[in-house]
Amino acid sequence: MPDTIDGRFDMLVLHLALVIARLKHEENELRQHLVNRFCNDMDDNLREIGASDIAVGKKVRRMAEAFQGRYAAYDAATDEATLKAALQRNVYAGRDVSGVSTLAHYVLTARSALAKQHPNVIASGKVQFS
Repeated sequence: MPDTIDGRFDMLVLHLALVIARLKHEENELRQHLVNRFCNDMDDNLREIGASDIAVGKKVRRMAEAFQGRYAAYDAATDEATLKAALQRNVYAGRDVSGVSTLAHYVLTARSALAKQHPNVIASGKVQFS
């Protein structure tokens, strides 16, 4: 994954989507808190890099929409082939890259690790992705 703003955003969104998916059958408050914190963090980061007040709202809205779309795609990807396609489309912007297989394997491992963690552990911030 390239160390760029887009690359970092995609990795943050991927991990948030994994945690939100893990918590989807748990109480709603923690999931909502995490999504709110994500949006607030994006707002803070945009302001820190100099985005204007008018632009921040629009950009955060686009980022939240990007998160929702990616979350839906990753959550619906129940097999490796579908997951690879979703990752290639979202993380790699449709480019054919060999790293998609490694990333898909990581996501499957992370899902398994998250499934074994109690929501209270996740809420404490001691999340393990492997």
